[in-house]
Amino acid sequence: MAAGTVRSRDADSGPRLHVSLPTEPTAPRIGRRSVQVIESFADPEVVDDVKLLVSELVTNSVKHATVPGGGRIDLVVEVLEDSVLVSVRDPGGGFEHRPRGRGNRRSGWGLYLVDEISDRWGIERVADGGTTVWFEMGRHSAAASAG
Repeated sequence: MAAGTVRSRDADSGPRLHVSLPTEPTAPRIGRRSVQVIESFADPEVVDDVKLLVSELVTNSVKHATVPGGGRIDLVVEVLEDSVLVSVRDPGGGFEHRPRGRGNRRSGWGLYLVDEISDRWGIERVADGGTTVWFEMGRHSAAASAG
């Protein structure tokens, strides 16, 4: 089972969630369910998009990260003043970030969806050999802002 913590940050921000997920087929489901903590801090459409993208990134980590002996996937979701910032870290070696619009089909549709839905995203290699894929999106949907 996932071990997670949620803690308050400040008056302009919402919670910060950190969940350590197993590198097992159950990880995407656990990650999606964990994201429910942001429901009162973002529009429903944004929460749905975050859940979808978390599921895609965690699935990529389970499928593609070389994880000897089980390993863990770290999911961090931060509700900031105007946005939601999500990162998924695994012990895998990563891949090249391709510019927006060109897609990165190495991992199936996951990164394509991240590229299309999020406001911005990136890939960072961690000093210990791991990789973090992150994305950020506004807390309020365009439909809600227009209304």
